[in-house]
Amino acid sequence: MPPKRSDITIDNGTNAVNEEPKGKHGSPNMTPVSIIATKRDNKRPHSDEEIKWFVQNFTSGLVKDYQMTAWLMAVCLNGMIDRETATLTSAMVNSGRILDWSELDAITVDKHSTGGVGDKIS
Repeated sequence: MPPKRSDITIDNGTNAVNEEPKGKHGSPNMTPVSIIATKRDNKRPHSDEEIKWFVQNFTSGLVKDYQMTAWLMAVCLNGMIDRETATLTSAMVNSGRILDWSELDAITVDKHSTGGVGDKIS
């Protein structure tokens, strides 16, 4: 019989399912585990607030990398609706510093590679 999700531990010995970030970020009802479970169980689309909270708390270090990995696996398996994808993209864009090149007197583009296999940019 396979182990229950609550029996699964990770390298550092913490219980990945039950560990919650502590602090002032977000609602006490909004936790990495509840957000992961919502997507894992395909209960309903995430709210914009859930997605923004998850990205913000990941970039601040309160949501752990293994929790983000679990959520991304759930997204890979169950997909996202267009609104979720748009909200995730916006949250990622706004999670860091945004460069302002408006003072340049020419058309400016950002050309880069994400570094993946087969990700060809010329």
